[in-house]
Amino acid sequence: MHHMLRRHLMRRRSPSLDRRRFLRQGAALGLGALIAPSVARMGWAASNDRVVIYQGVSLDSLHPYGYSGGGITGIWRHIIEPLIQMDYGRNEYVGVLAESWEFQGRKWVFHLRKGIRFHNGASFTSKDVAYSIDRLQNDKRSMQGSNVQNVEVDTPDDYTVLLTTKNPNALMLSRLETRFIVSKDAGDQLDNHTNGTGPYKYVSWQRGGSLVLRRNDDYWGTKAQIKEVILKGVKEEAARVAGLLAGQADVISNLPIEDIERVGKHPRNRVEKVVGFRMYFLGMNVAFKPFDNKLVRQAINYALDPYVMLKHIYDGNGAVVN
Repeated sequence: MHHMLRRHLMRRRSPSLDRRRFLRQGAALGLGALIAPSVARMGWAASNDRVVIYQGVSLDSLHPYGYSGGGITGIWRHIIEPLIQMDYGRNEYVGVLAESWEFQGRKWVFHLRKGIRFHNGASFTSKDVAYSIDRLQNDKRSMQGSNVQNVEVDTPDDYTVLLTTKNPNALMLSRLETRFIVSKDAGDQLDNHTNGTGPYKYVSWQRGGSLVLRRNDDYWGTKAQIKEVILKGVKEEAARVAGLLAGQADVISNLPIEDIERVGKHPRNRVEKVVGFRMYFLGMNVAFKPFDNKLVRQAINYALDPYVMLKHIYDGNGAVVN
């Protein structure tokens, strides 16, 4: 499986159970780093021609800045890319469209990779970065403008971007991680056709249906193995499992924990568990009694054993954080 697809599955929402009601209303104090299981049908990549993925989220728009949910990010990463991203295995930021960067007080300097082309063949330059940040800030449909507020953009040359903030901003990298770069020529086409630099090209999309992607054979990075990917949003967990067992889906994400053993025993399936980055926690509204009392909150904290919850509610699929 191509690394982009694997990361996409990793970044989906952690599984819910029943025990389910518990997880949907919040979860254990200090319980985090949950294992996110996904399932692949054995032999699905024998030809590397096409993979059908059922997932819990889907696009409701082709506008790459018209969303704020983290689940959608994993879909867009196949098509359009950010300057940088977090490598969770190494616990550090790594370059994507940016090859390197420096932090100089209120200024961030990004040095872009050369030789990258958009899916339509146009060269990627600093002007595309400047255009994208302007759209993030000023597009009426953008839901991400707050991440780049008060950021001034300069492009000294085609492969250098200078971002200047009002005050020193140590969070700049985290804010840029999911701010994707689009072509400066996008114009009105941004709403109905996606032209990116990613490992897959946009083919078609149906609202409430499927997003079809085709491999970008001219991708600047590691080429994808799968020629065509169909991402279908299926919200109900039971429907995703049924689709896999019926052979309609090759891969599903967010396998309910109580189904892991049953589905994994099927001779055509393989369950893979990867560490997710979502933490569950129990939040208390301190504006209401008795949670306005610090001693009550501390008592609840001491009364709940996250290790017991991890074992009996999550079947050991996760880790306790401090």
